[in-house]
Amino acid sequence: MTQGRARTERNIRLKARERRALEELLRGDEPSARVRIRARVLLLSHEDWDCASIATATGSSTSTVGRVRRRYCEEGLKAALSERHRPGGRPKLSAQEEQRVVALACTDPPKGFARWSLRLLTSEATRAGIIPRVSRERIRVLLHEHGIKPWREKNVVHSSS
Repeated sequence: MTQGRARTERNIRLKARERRALEELLRGDEPSARVRIRARVLLLSHEDWDCASIATATGSSTSTVGRVRRRYCEEGLKAALSERHRPGGRPKLSAQEEQRVVALACTDPPKGFARWSLRLLTSEATRAGIIPRVSRERIRVLLHEHGIKPWREKNVVHSSS
């Protein structure tokens, strides 16, 4: 094997207890599809199937097969069946920016407009320096989280000034 190249084939030898647990897991209807695929990958690996054949049989990719096998060898059965935590990206808007956008949505729209639209709200918030450039979708989600529908006038609290 050459240096720097990942080993593609791993010898998987499940213990009898692990094999029974995987077979019971597949018989039940509780686990998610991803867990079922990982369990099948391990069982087929135990039967000396190669990566490509396992990927075809399970409907997954060879990289998934390799990852499941590697995690079993390095971390054990529980780790091979579960997913690692995915922290996600950092928020696009700070809490203060979110509050200012919500407050803006609760005010009267600019002259010449009857109601706020997502496009208008996004452009006004950006123009006023409340938020950096951000997508309308992020504004839509923010308003949805607060139950605000500025395009429906009766649902918005307007300022009295």
